Amino acid sequence: MDTNKITQMIRIAKMHYELNRTQLEIAKKEGISKATVSRILKSAMDKGIIEVRIKDNGCGIPEELRAR
Repeated sequence: MDTNKITQMIRIAKMHYELNRTQLEIAKKEGISKATVSRILKSAMDKGIIEVRIKDNGCGIPEELRAR
């Protein structure tokens, strides 16, 4: 993959997840559509650039979900 595309993915991911910018704010700053921002974030997640981790001790989870 093109280095510029990876750099863009990282930049957009950091703006969204570290700086709490909305997709619309990012789209305006980057000069792209909100849909493109969404696609870039999904692609970054698919490529492992973004990883989501949820820490949970089991509290507040319905029993039927705990069994899965």
